[in-house]
Amino acid sequence: MRRFQLIFAYFILSSVGFASAQIKFPNGNVLNLYTANNLMYLETRIIFNTGKYKADDYRWEKISDSLHNKWFVTACFNGDCRNDLLQSGNFMSDFGLNDTTCFIAFHVETFGFNGSSVIKYKVYNKNNPSDSAHLIYNIHYTDEAAIQKPAHAQIRIVNPVRNVISILNVNEPIEEVILMDYQGKEVAKWNTPTPIGNTLLLEKPVSLNGLCLLKLKINGGEVIRKVLLQNN
Repeated sequence: MRRFQLIFAYFILSSVGFASAQIKFPNGNVLNLYTANNLMYLETRIIFNTGKYKADDYRWEKISDSLHNKWFVTACFNGDCRNDLLQSGNFMSDFGLNDTTCFIAFHVETFGFNGSSVIKYKVYNKNNPSDSAHLIYNIHYTDEAAIQKPAHAQIRIVNPVRNVISILNVNEPIEEVILMDYQGKEVAKWNTPTPIGNTLLLEKPVSLNGLCLLKLKINGGEVIRKVLLQNN
């Protein structure tokens, strides 16, 4: 009987520990990025949600990095950008998307040198170390002159935008369009928008003004373009 009680108690304690884990990854904790972009930032982000905890309850710790020796790579922890890949530190909520969302992203400049870099970080709750996860970044760059450009590489935006966002050279079905501010926060979204011919027209949100980013999801991939919004 006592053995059964001990097993039951262990099960309850284990369940409590599991229930307290809050880290959730909306897009997974492993990034496999294949790109022809010489400069990268937003596309390198891995985002996680912290549930009932706040962003500044979590810390980050570098596990390893294997960087291309001719690339320039720096890290941003929840928008707190540094000059290198720091070993450890605490997330801050000052520059983040919101109080319960964290991300690690990297400013990457390849200078046109083909190759790969692999970076691994651990994130954990400083009040509950079992609430933790590993973030793995596999970044691969190939000079666009050396590969065949996909059809969506020709997509461009008519800037500046005053009333309607005009997206030209749309030759493939678009699954989703997300408008983000320059910190990467979503401010508008369109699901399965329908182009007219090769042009997609989206109504500009009235209250928005300034430089933003437009992310288009096409054939399982993403295209990011800058868009300058201006009021009349």
